[in-house]
Amino acid sequence: GHPHPVWRMTSRVPALPRAVVVHVDLDAFYCQVEVGRDPSLQGQPIAVVQYNPFGDLRTILPSEPRIFNDSNGSLIAVSYEARAFGVKRNMRGDEARRQCPELQLVQVPTANGKADLTIYREAGAQVIDILARGGVCERASIDEAYLDVTEEALRRARRDHGRPVLPLNPEQCRVYGPDGVAGCEAWFSTPDWAWSDADELLAHGAAVVAELRHVVQTELGYSCSAGIAHNKLLAKLCSGLHKPQQQTILPESAVQRLLDPLMIAKLRSLGGKLGQQVAQVLGIETVGQLRAVPETRLRTLFGPETGPWLHRMARGQSSDRVQQRTLPKSLGCGKTFRAQNAIRTLQDVQYWLQQIARELAERIGSDRERNQRVPQTMGVGLSSHGDHVSRSCAMPGLSVESIASAGLALVRRWVAERAEWTVTDLYLSACNFRSIAACPSIATFFQSAAGEGGQGTQGLAPPDPRPDSP
Repeated sequence: GHPHPVWRMTSRVPALPRAVVVHVDLDAFYCQVEVGRDPSLQGQPIAVVQYNPFGDLRTILPSEPRIFNDSNGSLIAVSYEARAFGVKRNMRGDEARRQCPELQLVQVPTANGKADLTIYREAGAQVIDILARGGVCERASIDEAYLDVTEEALRRARRDHGRPVLPLNPEQCRVYGPDGVAGCEAWFSTPDWAWSDADELLAHGAAVVAELRHVVQTELGYSCSAGIAHNKLLAKLCSGLHKPQQQTILPESAVQRLLDPLMIAKLRSLGGKLGQQVAQVLGIETVGQLRAVPETRLRTLFGPETGPWLHRMARGQSSDRVQQRTLPKSLGCGKTFRAQNAIRTLQDVQYWLQQIARELAERIGSDRERNQRVPQTMGVGLSSHGDHVSRSCAMPGLSVESIASAGLALVRRWVAERAEWTVTDLYLSACNFRSIAACPSIATFFQSAAGEGGQGTQGLAPPDPRPDSP
């Protein structure tokens, strides 16, 4: 018969077991948050709509009435009830209402002349607090996270002598098998001798994830979907296979069946210029076609690092581990200026940096109070004629004025290098956090630095100081 896995015979952890990695994605999360705040919306087709950037920029608090069914703003979240009518993200309000006349349009709260995502951010943090109970947790954005539940899966494997048990709410669990996504009962009925070690570990991990999702639902009222695989790349790809309120397991034997038909751009890091270059140089479109290219040829064409990396990606192999990070790595705020709203004067840059700095200072203050940490570095980012530019400096202080003036100093240097310019996106970010406890003098530093007019040393900013970078 099939040899028993080592954990059935000993308490020793198997040598280098496969990891159980999970991508959790909250279902139409902004819509769920709004329903939680206004239960009369329950079961109705709703969408969360962006404010009108060409119209009224007054502050609208989360507690104020925000259903604007005459809005023609862009939809940033669409409930599953609305999706059933063909309503999609990024539609304008009028087009969406033609698809679904009953659609309820909830506008995002606004403050400082821009969208205020605080209620969604805080709700996402509550979810992270629950998910982190299951293992290593990496917050990826407001509404998604990665988990590594390997340790808990191993513990259960030892406890149950390897035999996986059907997870909680099995009707919400799917397995990607020979015929695509199917119910999980048949897979969990695999005879003892036929389980591979790797699949057993995934099955125990699926039970952990089902329980975590159940707690999120019962404690907070939010449904989420999940992908369960052996690495972040595969977990992310399979979390969206069956939504909402479902989890999908990707056994090792099904990896190539999932990957091969995908367009190359679906793979992480291949959605932009590199992916286009690979497709063009090789004359291919799909991951399966990439997999057929010998590694030696990939190495010759794309170099000693990128070539082997492409070879591994086409096989679903990734060494990118889940990092323990339940707090955002950076805090960012920004605004987009479309068409005639594009910024063309330093006076307008100064005005909007002041507005954006106000929000950033508030968020740094809240983060400092909650997490006992302060940022060491600030960045400014902008888009001009399709190019994204970023600059950074030492954090000049925590006041609105010091952040805004340091940002302006960085933009002035950029402006001085060119004859003409327009700005269509403007962002401020704070990063490189340190614990207040770890450096007690830090508060004194900020108090003294706040009055120095924000002159910092210019350097390279984090790669993308955009809002909500985790």
